[in-house]
Amino acid sequence: MAGLASGAAGSAAAPKLLSGTGSDQTHLLVVMTAERGLCGGFNGNIAKLARAHAQKLLAQGKTVKIITVGKKGRDVIKRELGEHFIEHVDLSAVKRISYANAQSIAKDVLVKFDAGEFDVATIFFARFENVVSQHPTALQVIPAQFEADESAEAALYDYEPSEEAVLADLLPRGVATQIFAALLENAAS
Repeated sequence: MAGLASGAAGSAAAPKLLSGTGSDQTHLLVVMTAERGLCGGFNGNIAKLARAHAQKLLAQGKTVKIITVGKKGRDVIKRELGEHFIEHVDLSAVKRISYANAQSIAKDVLVKFDAGEFDVATIFFARFENVVSQHPTALQVIPAQFEADESAEAALYDYEPSEEAVLADLLPRGVATQIFAALLENAAS
């Protein structure tokens, strides 16, 4: 998908999820923490990274909107950045995270993006390394960013329907998949 996206990125018909809005004035931060448990350092580190990112954006004169997933992070974010808090996703009744949970979060984010409520979306979560080490991570999901594979030769493919139509279908699924991966990383941590 990275090759397909890099080829279509410069196109005038590129999907908005790939090309963005042309602005980076309004940022949506999706902060994912735990719903329960005694993991203060885990939640604190994610909230600290999100808070630092929000303060940096605010210092640059940007608008920040925050959605939290997990009640442990919600309390910290609401206390310190309450005026930027717009929504909380409650997964406390969910015993096992599924792709459907990620899809509902992604759908909400994509509806807000389509409505023009923000220009850039970043998710915050803990990347699992091992039992004692989890790294707070920020990942921009809108507009989509792909690492260029310099070693791979450019292959010629003929897409039916067009590259833009294929990307318009795949990119929303990519957002949901990245959110699901982040939820799983948090669950593993």
